[in-house]
Amino acid sequence: MKNELCEMLHQNEAWKEILKQLENENIFFKTKLTDILTTDLPKVQLAHLEFFQSRFLKMDSRIGLLRHEIREYTILLKQQTGSLEQEFLNRYKNLRENIFSIRESFQLLRADFQDYLSDAFPGISAKHIG
Repeated sequence: MKNELCEMLHQNEAWKEILKQLENENIFFKTKLTDILTTDLPKVQLAHLEFFQSRFLKMDSRIGLLRHEIREYTILLKQQTGSLEQEFLNRYKNLRENIFSIRESFQLLRADFQDYLSDAFPGISAKHIG
């Protein structure tokens, strides 16, 4: 039980680090978007950029919610004294699936934004950080 608990706590820390990296990259892309918006753009490009802004903000929300779930789960794990109940194992599995899902979603967002920038603004680089 103690080993399983330690492993779950360690995994939670790794998940927090993954979310921090995604958050930093999302900030980088929002900053890149802001830099582009300070230039004189045709209205058709503004619509595309607003779409990406919306996606970045939704990603912020997803990251924040998942960070909260992980923090809450970590607190509950640290309070565990007996054997881990099935509820904890189910929540752990759910969090693991959510981390996988958010990473996959972010990879799609990154690729879409980089493709759009390379097509619409060939002189601008949107290489990800980290």
